Amino acid sequence: MNDGGTALDDPNEMLVTRAAGPDGDARGFFAGVYADLFEVVAAPCPARGGVAARGVGPFLLTRSESPGLRLVRPVDLIARGGFDGFALRLTLTGRVTGRVGETAVACGAGDLLLLDFLEPLDLVETPEAELASHIALWLPRAKILAAVPREQMLGGLILGGATPFGAALGGLIRALAEQAMQAPGSALAAELSALGEGVVGLLAKAAAALPGPAPHGASNASFVTIRRHIDRNLRSPALTVEGIAANFGISRAALYRLFEPVGGVARYIRQNRLRLAHREITAAGDDGKRIGLIAYGFGFKNVSAFNRAFRDAFGVSPGEARARRRAEPPTKTAPPGAGSGAPGLAIWLARLGRPGPA
Repeated sequence: MNDGGTALDDPNEMLVTRAAGPDGDARGFFAGVYADLFEVVAAPCPARGGVAARGVGPFLLTRSESPGLRLVRPVDLIARGGFDGFALRLTLTGRVTGRVGETAVACGAGDLLLLDFLEPLDLVETPEAELASHIALWLPRAKILAAVPREQMLGGLILGGATPFGAALGGLIRALAEQAMQAPGSALAAELSALGEGVVGLLAKAAAALPGPAPHGASNASFVTIRRHIDRNLRSPALTVEGIAANFGISRAALYRLFEPVGGVARYIRQNRLRLAHREITAAGDDGKRIGLIAYGFGFKNVSAFNRAFRDAFGVSPGEARARRRAEPPTKTAPPGAGSGAPGLAIWLARLGRPGPA
């Protein structure tokens, strides 16, 4: 077990990190823990609480205690990319109120709340007595998409602790968290992975009972729904500003206004195509894939234009980016909130499903 400040050699290993010292700032500590996931905008308060995390395979399990926080995920933070998935939160003590996308939510002890990280979030944790606490199971979007065709309906879903479904699922998560936070290394790897798969299956059944979504059209044209469409079609040569506007029944001007906070829709498409191309170029095991084929696969008409755009975005050419990746030694994952500027949970979530170092 690690206890604050130690890098992880194995993503299956458990980590515990706590807000440091009676004179510390809990807001600053949790801002480090949730960096790139949430903006922590609550007033500074004494350092109390902490986070325990356990990662294995495609899932991450966390347990958090805090003196009460406001966690905000605005559109511009969503547009930066990062974790693309869901978090299923089981409230242990205290209350959670706020909004998930356009849905108002309110949860008490024993209730489960599903967060979609493609939607704007604004959550207020209110402690009971001294601390608010919860367990969260973090689920990659790919796992949800394989089982739930209408995953856009899941954000803000509340499963009451008094309902049979909520009680059963909550009890399962509690039991597994209790064991996972005590077992060393990969001792419960198979059990945790099985739980995650089981949760996805149960969510699929819950989603099947929800009302169907509205058809594409102006009433359904929001930043979130259009961003989902773009992100799923970044490799398609048919993905154009004109095509998106026609698909959602809105004007180009209205489409631009929706994406104005992130620099416009064309810029959003270009940036995310470049981001995925960078990931593919620098991925281990893809050294033999020609850069030109990657560029064409993301809609660039010629390699020269792709090279210029890539250098403008990342400061190096595609070939230099690949060479740098080859020369880099294996990196370790910093624990949540450890030290100033620590990447927190986001870097662990970026490793979901990847094998740990040998």
